[in-house]
Parts: sequence; structure tokens; C-alpha cells
Amino acid sequence: MISNHSSNRRGFRKVRRNRDWGFCATTGKVRYGEMIDAKKALESAFHQRAAARLAGITSSNQVVRAYRCDDCRGYHTTSIPHAAYTSRRESLALV
Repeated sequence: MISNHSSNRRGFRKVRRNRDWGFCATTGKVRYGEMIDAKKALESAFHQRAAARLAGITSSNQVVRAYRCDDCRGYHTTSIPHAAYTSRRESLALV
């Protein structure tokens, strides 16, 4: 689990602020400047899905992994699992 809190040398807790990184100009997806921010988004989506399951509804937030974008040099989240992405990419390369 990723926390918004970290401790410094004296044991005091620092709060890591959420940043607004904007959007990728190429994909239009939300841009996260650091992998930790993308992982926080994944953790949030996981908790949203769990809460939705308990409420008996389906969550539309289905992201499962983060990846680095070569265009904006940031990170994005996607609902495509890595195995499905890899096999899809290989099949496109064969064409």
C-alpha cells in the first residue's frame, strides 16, 4: 500500500501533496509526472472498485497498471493488463 505520508530523520511525518500534471497532448490521457503518482492512482482505483463491489455496483474505474509514455515523458494508467498488451503488440508486429 502506498501512503501519502513519509517520515523524515526526526520521525516527523511529511505529507506528499497531490500534483496536477495535466494531460498528454498525444493520447489525451491524464499525465502523471512520477511513477509514484500513477501508483497512487492505481491504488485509489483499487479501493473504488472494492467499495463499489460492497455496494453491489460496478465501478467504471478499471485501471490495472501504469506505464511510461515516450511522447510526454510522463506516466499513464491503463485497463489493459500487461500480458494482453504484450500479446496484442506481438500480433500487430506480425502483420
